[in-house]
Amino acid sequence: MSRKFRNLVFTAHKWLGLHFALFFGFMFFSGSILLFSDEIEALFTPDILVGSIADNERVSFGTIFQSVNKAVPGGTVFVIAKRPKAGFADRSFGITASGKRIIAWTDPRDARVLSIGPNRSFHYFLKELHESLLVPKRIGFLAVSATSGILLISVLAGLITYRRFWRGLLRLPNRSMDERNRKGVLHRLIAVWVTPFLLLISLTGMFFFLGGLGFNGYVPPAPEAQPREVARPAGFDGALIDRAEQAALTQYPDFRAKTVNIPGARKHAFRFGGALGSPTILGNWMIAVDPVSLDVLGIVTPADRRGNARITPVANALHYGTWGGLTSRIIWAMFGLASTYLVFAGVRIYLARTAPGDALDIAASGWRRYLSGLGKTKWIYLAAVLLVVALFVKEYVI
Repeated sequence: MSRKFRNLVFTAHKWLGLHFALFFGFMFFSGSILLFSDEIEALFTPDILVGSIADNERVSFGTIFQSVNKAVPGGTVFVIAKRPKAGFADRSFGITASGKRIIAWTDPRDARVLSIGPNRSFHYFLKELHESLLVPKRIGFLAVSATSGILLISVLAGLITYRRFWRGLLRLPNRSMDERNRKGVLHRLIAVWVTPFLLLISLTGMFFFLGGLGFNGYVPPAPEAQPREVARPAGFDGALIDRAEQAALTQYPDFRAKTVNIPGARKHAFRFGGALGSPTILGNWMIAVDPVSLDVLGIVTPADRRGNARITPVANALHYGTWGGLTSRIIWAMFGLASTYLVFAGVRIYLARTAPGDALDIAASGWRRYLSGLGKTKWIYLAAVLLVVALFVKEYVI
């Protein structure tokens, strides 16, 4: 590989790193926080943490439904999720009589309502911020996910620039080096260690971008019931939900439901989501049950999906670090924070190389030199920040 080509690649790597540093730094950091957003929310609402619960101690969907309905007079529950994360209470999504969307947390042992709040929780806010910068519809999502291609190019350019990078896995900075060179070696060391993570994040991000463009594959529609006069038949209560779940278990004894979608339209059936046997990252099974006859209308399995839809659950698990429970979330958070440091360490190296003398700081003149190096890109950052603040005020404050 010629020196001229390597220098050209290094210039591209430096330019992308400089101009997208703030954006990628924010993405890596917010993604790391997102992995533990529910735990952070629990700091302000400690009641939603309930510890370990045995399977035979958990109440039914019907009991949860009755408890939430009683706590929210005139309200309607649409979705119930049992134990969305280990150690957390059950979660129900509904709407009040005044039309306000809410989340109700209930104790898995007795369905006692522990907390009721708006459905736009801290997790919801942070996920929207991370995925679309709060920009509605697909515009923001496409803009953010499209940068995965830029990240991939930057990572590959870094590998090409760093000759024999595989030898740098344990290449620590030499104590005899000056501060500037030591920072450069540390930057390359961290880059080599986080490269598999960055490649995976960029590839799954590009997959999401294709989904935003409409390449979603095929997901079989949920089986529908015979049209009724009303969305929920007369006498609809928690006991009916439990009978519907029992009908599903009678036909599929190994099925373990984690969620239930409760009918909200005249053709809707109960839709129980969960695993048939041991859970996998391939996605959930869904069993539909008629709310009137309690007949099992059908089952949709991960194998029934086609094209990109079959890959989507795996891409989500890999991108968001949920493939191995708490352990994988910790590993992903460590990689995310290391990547955040990597980005800003690169900025520090740029400032050191452009600074007079041996200064290695980004304060005062350093920030001015960095902003000057951004050129017109700094105005794009300013516009993005103002847009996010305005959208936040509109959606969460007003």
